[in-house]
Amino acid sequence: MRGSVLLCAAVVGLGCAVADDSLDGEARFFRDCVGRSYSSCQGWCPEEVSSDDVWDYWSWRVLGEKRMGGKPFKPCQERCYYEAHMQCTQANYDRGGRQAFKLFGRWPIRRVLIFEEFAAALFAALACVSQLFLYRRYEATVKKCGANAFSSLWRVYYAAWVATFASAFLFHTKDTMLTERLDYFSAGLTIVFILYLAITRIFVLRRSTQAFVAVPFGAFAAYHLYYMNFVSFDYGWNMQVLIAAAVLHGMAWTTWCLWIRPPHATKLLAPLLVMSAMSVFEIFDFPPLFGYLDPHSIWHLAIVASSVLWTRFIMAETEYLAETFRGRREFDRGKWQ
Repeated sequence: MRGSVLLCAAVVGLGCAVADDSLDGEARFFRDCVGRSYSSCQGWCPEEVSSDDVWDYWSWRVLGEKRMGGKPFKPCQERCYYEAHMQCTQANYDRGGRQAFKLFGRWPIRRVLIFEEFAAALFAALACVSQLFLYRRYEATVKKCGANAFSSLWRVYYAAWVATFASAFLFHTKDTMLTERLDYFSAGLTIVFILYLAITRIFVLRRSTQAFVAVPFGAFAAYHLYYMNFVSFDYGWNMQVLIAAAVLHGMAWTTWCLWIRPPHATKLLAPLLVMSAMSVFEIFDFPPLFGYLDPHSIWHLAIVASSVLWTRFIMAETEYLAETFRGRREFDRGKWQ
């Protein structure tokens, strides 16, 4: 009985809490198909590690256990569920069905080699490499124009994104409790930091004030990490925090562009518009295209394009400040011209 309850909770979107009669034919077929595999997957785990399972066991020992539906699973059990998920999805298609269903909160995404979500991992790696390349372009601009009061913050900006996409690459390659937390926490810290950077630049805060303003941002980030790690790993709460910070970030920069109207404002509006348009892939969920492209992977790809546009603005901003400032020391003394 307990097993059937867990299985119903795992099959997201099938409405297991209501009577069976309320399920449509495809949902009932998928639930019954997965249900037939439940007992075998729960009890199945080979005594010896085969060559096909070496990666699973190595990643399990290094990266930690995998949790689905709040319950830990051994690598062999998780792979059993994955194969059942894919087989039942294909069986539903073969009988004329058109729907795909989640199992333990995950869409049926085809795996490639060691990658559980190949497209998302590939685009995360591409985003990480692109950030390193764009950082070199930014440093070339700083070398030409000279550093300003915000140069160190922009360096942290690039480092934060590199860490975020590296964590995302690990998570989409192998989903374990450790990689999941690295992915969620790095993304949360980065979003909070870029909001702090925006406030710092928009209000042209001096160094002493920057440190003072950083306190509430740091306190909130610490509370968020504590809550997610020790109170409740709440996906909904985490998404609300990220969306709220992203919206405030976009509104702050947009207001600055329209109110101050700096000469390079158009170079900032472009990435803001791109990210606003592509946010639909992060907010709304739908089955993977061609079995590989889920909305989150498309979001990663969109970030690569927006990062190029962001760097164009940051470089233009560096050149603009070089014409407005005369060295970091004058800015620290409050001689903003």
